[in-house]
Amino acid sequence: MYGNRGFTLIEILIASVILFFTLASATMAYRTSLLSNAKTEKIVEVQIILPLVKDQVSTGLKSRDNLSQSESGRGELNGWTFKWQARRLSYTAPPDRFDPDVGDLISYNPRFHRYNVTLELSTETYSRQLNYEELAWDATAEPKG
Repeated sequence: MYGNRGFTLIEILIASVILFFTLASATMAYRTSLLSNAKTEKIVEVQIILPLVKDQVSTGLKSRDNLSQSESGRGELNGWTFKWQARRLSYTAPPDRFDPDVGDLISYNPRFHRYNVTLELSTETYSRQLNYEELAWDATAEPKG
């Protein structure tokens, strides 16, 4: 009889606790991995679409004839909707240029607009707001008369 003894209740309980703890840890690690993967996927999607949206914002600013203190726009691209608001930070002239034919410096009127752009990208399940600076300019830089 002493040879067929088996496991005691305490041994089975300890083994069960170890097993459940291991399963719970593995489940939490798997869940954390899934959440991290989903976040990374959204960040990669934003990084893919962002240059295309920034090009549209830049084109929107540079294609306007009379740039003002504040500009805005919106659009949709590959399932992403975006809206942007640009606030002018500065309006400056190109640097003076020496003209060897005249033998003097030529100064220009202000031409360059530096904007702070607030861009909001969103899909049905994700939204992200970004800020950056954009440079736009008037079509011609007339010398000061």
